Amino acid sequence: MTTMVHLPKQGLNRYGILRILTLMIFMALLSALLFIAAGRIDWVWGWVYVGLYVAILTINGIFLIAKNPELVNVRGQPRSDTKGWDKVFVWVAALPWLAIPVVAGLDVRYGWSVPMNLNLHFAGIIVFVLGNLLAFSAVLENRHFETTVRIQQDRGHQVITTGPYRFVRHPGYVGVILTMIGTPLILGTWWAFVPGALVMVAILYRTVREDRTLRRELAGYAEYAQRTRSRLLPGIW
Repeated sequence: MTTMVHLPKQGLNRYGILRILTLMIFMALLSALLFIAAGRIDWVWGWVYVGLYVAILTINGIFLIAKNPELVNVRGQPRSDTKGWDKVFVWVAALPWLAIPVVAGLDVRYGWSVPMNLNLHFAGIIVFVLGNLLAFSAVLENRHFETTVRIQQDRGHQVITTGPYRFVRHPGYVGVILTMIGTPLILGTWWAFVPGALVMVAILYRTVREDRTLRRELAGYAEYAQRTRSRLLPGIW
């Protein structure tokens, strides 16, 4: 295991503010795509989804800024040592991610999907919230939870084995996958599972590549992987 490096606590800097602005722009874009594609603004489940997402991001952001503003800063800072394959991944994965609100909106506009039972909408809310809670618990536990894959030599990169990392090696990605399942259910569109599934495949790919990188380059990770054998699903994979 690597040695804990204690860095002085700092407040938000320009990169942290940039990160917050980026998330605000992302939510504005997602909302615009959703309702423009639907061709209407009186879509109840569309507003439920947007409102829930905004509330979760806001609450998570407040907690993270209070506990670890440094992580907000580094998540907004471009990194030249990001792995080359991950630079490509970020842009490729963004396409199906942004396609979800477009497909969902078009489905609502043209009625492609068979209407969902109300219970499925509520199940989607539960899955979506649980996914976000799991992802955020991973972020809170792991001070190295940046947005791109790199070995953080400048930040005393170490293996995290506590919290949700006791059970799987990539709990944040498990949370993202759950949100990809919950989103189409909240919106009531079966077709949105298509781009959602593409995002999930992309997450699986990144999990494999990131895990290989950490095994090879991060001291102590190979030993951690021997003890915590599952990447995403305990006892399965």
